[in-house]
Amino acid sequence: MTLASLDHEQRVDLTLAGQAAPAPTAVVPSAQIQQWIQTYLGRPPRPYETEVWLADLQQGKSLADVQAGILSSSEYFERQRSNRDLYVTDVFRQLYGVPPTPAQFADLQARYDRAQGVRLPFVQQLQQPPR
Repeated sequence: MTLASLDHEQRVDLTLAGQAAPAPTAVVPSAQIQQWIQTYLGRPPRPYETEVWLADLQQGKSLADVQAGILSSSEYFERQRSNRDLYVTDVFRQLYGVPPTPAQFADLQARYDRAQGVRLPFVQQLQQPPR
């Protein structure tokens, strides 16, 4: 069979002999932090800002902790006009890539209220996989 005669519905499995599977792409913490600052705060990192977050990593915090720190910052909250509903909706969208459904939105409001407006534990709870 020639390549030209392959139907789009057919599946072709190729095995490359002698080559290892590619390694998963490693996350470079500084690049990830810079991307979050740009995406979440809408600006490039300030001088030494990335280094401050990297120091947190060296002290034992995880990248998820850094992400939660940025998402729970006053600057991020103020970008949402210091409005609970806008904030919980946008945090959800940033973490999950879609806006919350009406039921999810009501749950987010309740979670935020239970956290008494303390944003860090609210975000950290959202980062946890559902049980």
